[in-house]
Amino acid sequence: MRARIFIIACLLLLPIAAETQEKSSIPESITDAEIIQKDHFEAAVRNSESDAKIQFILGVMYYQGRGVERNAENAVKYLEKASSSGDSRAALDLSYIYLLGGDVPRNTEKSLDYLKKSADLKNPKALFQLAEYYEKGQGVTKDRKKFLEYLNRAYEAGSFAAAERIAVMYRTGETLKKNPQKAVEIYSYVYANSADVKEKAASALHLALMYREGKEVAKDEKRSVLWVKRAADLGDGGAEAQLAAIYRDGKIISHDDKEALKYFEMASGNGNNDADANLGYMYMNGIGTEKNSKKALEHYKIAAERGSAAAAESLAEIYNTGIGGVKEDAEEVRKWRSIARINRAAQQKS
Repeated sequence: MRARIFIIACLLLLPIAAETQEKSSIPESITDAEIIQKDHFEAAVRNSESDAKIQFILGVMYYQGRGVERNAENAVKYLEKASSSGDSRAALDLSYIYLLGGDVPRNTEKSLDYLKKSADLKNPKALFQLAEYYEKGQGVTKDRKKFLEYLNRAYEAGSFAAAERIAVMYRTGETLKKNPQKAVEIYSYVYANSADVKEKAASALHLALMYREGKEVAKDEKRSVLWVKRAADLGDGGAEAQLAAIYRDGKIISHDDKEALKYFEMASGNGNNDADANLGYMYMNGIGTEKNSKKALEHYKIAAERGSAAAAESLAEIYNTGIGGVKEDAEEVRKWRSIARINRAAQQKS
């Protein structure tokens, strides 16, 4: 029995890692805008000839089909008017529309021209996009000098994505002279000023990692935990799982199973696989809560179905031995052992 329980207990030792996402060099969507209400729409159209803001809003409304029937031709017409009047958002949106194609024929030259126009109007997103183009040689000749020029201009215009990229350069010594303290300042600036919770959380997790490892700045585990908590408070699933593991382990801050359970639950709600595997263990063994084999199975299954080999192995063991009052089931044992093998192979490839 001890050996069997140990298999399940191994899940409690799963490492919790910060999640990073590579930024795409293609915009996700055109800029969002307010909607002109139906009873004001006709008046807005009449006044649009002399009002770039209204032109921009109409363009977005027609492209997204919000408040009006979707009409890409009208969208381009109004966005071009707004762009000609100096609206950098309209120029950026046109760049995206021509890059995407579809309702409007794809035209990479027009897309690049509008992107450059938006950048010339100091749009931070356009400047950062152009920097990425010159770095990768995407639609333009690869040019390291122009990449750095546009990256710095994007940073100066308020692009937090550019700020984060420059921080990485200061950390690694790539292109810029290595200066970890500058990186700390930039990450702190992004955390304090960005309106994007994902950007804020990412910066907090970078700082947490730097203080935890102590390779670039003086090691400070308590400060590291502070930044993890800040990211967790922003709803970052990886940070929530990290904080739960910190409470569970009790090495840096006081051991607290209830807080561990709370943050694992939050991380689970945000799609973190490790959180569900750990919750399965905690509910099965009554850690931080009463024993609940039903909830334990639910969380183990979520983790296994999302690719956790360890969770699938634990499910097979539970159904094989009847731990926690679960009914033994040979068919379930075969099923979860098979899933465990598939997940293990997938993990080894990745």
